[in-house]
Amino acid sequence: MGRQQTSINTVFQAYLTHYHLSPLDVSIVSQARYSTVWNILHNKPVKPAHTDLVRAGLQRMTGIPYTAPIEHLPQTEQKQGALHHAQ
Repeated sequence: MGRQQTSINTVFQAYLTHYHLSPLDVSIVSQARYSTVWNILHNKPVKPAHTDLVRAGLQRMTGIPYTAPIEHLPQTEQKQGALHHAQ
């Protein structure tokens, strides 16, 4: 099986580059997991609550809101994940 290519979220990457932000710094300031920022950068869906954390962190870091779309997990996947972690 071949490795699956991931596409880069060019808008998010451009925002980080423009403001000289590293994904690690964004995760620390946002109080979000590094994997959340990585997923956003690679167009992978994340929970809406995590999106809110990253958006708030970016605004704290730059003073400019990040308003571009971020891919969200469907509600059913979020609930299944919550049930799996609760066991």
